[in-house]
Amino acid sequence: MHQFIEFMARKIYIGRLPSTVSDQQIHDLFKTVGGVLSVRLIKESSQKDMYGYVQMSSDEETRKAIRTLDNTILDGTRILVVEAHFLDQERPVSYQWKKRPPMRR
Repeated sequence: MHQFIEFMARKIYIGRLPSTVSDQQIHDLFKTVGGVLSVRLIKESSQKDMYGYVQMSSDEETRKAIRTLDNTILDGTRILVVEAHFLDQERPVSYQWKKRPPMRR
């Protein structure tokens, strides 16, 4: 379990990505601050922008990437770079995009 927590602590959420950005562009951007283990971009059909996750090779590199790259302008759009938050082991969720539960009448 301890290894799982360390593994998750190195995940970074990237929000407000322009739909024109590629995995390689994100990899190259984050590589400037440290070792990148993985990049995963997600585009939902109802949204014009994308979001994604980057996994860095160490906790220090994760913190450095967040400090350095948050609010960076990428293809004319200011991106959000924060630590990824997880509700459970399977499903990452950005704190910014959580949906409210339905209202009861």
